[in-house]
Amino acid sequence: MAAGTEESYERIMRLHVLPQLGKKTISQVTAADVEELYALWRRQGAMPNTIDSRRIALSGMFSHAVRHKRIRENPVKQAEKPANPSSG
Repeated sequence: MAAGTEESYERIMRLHVLPQLGKKTISQVTAADVEELYALWRRQGAMPNTIDSRRIALSGMFSHAVRHKRIRENPVKQAEKPANPSSG
């Protein structure tokens, strides 16, 4: 992973994920939690492409945990992707 990407993912986790999900262990996070996170980001005014960038970073973290057998499934892949209001 490029240094800029790593910094971006770290910032996303620190500023946008951990404040909401940080009280749960990685195995406690559900697809519903992820969907609530998407809804919060939308209410906070994040644009669809920003939400998608955050989703990709979050999914990468959970995919890493699946690969290393920390969790069985990636809740981001189970969650319904946020709707893009401009595509409706």
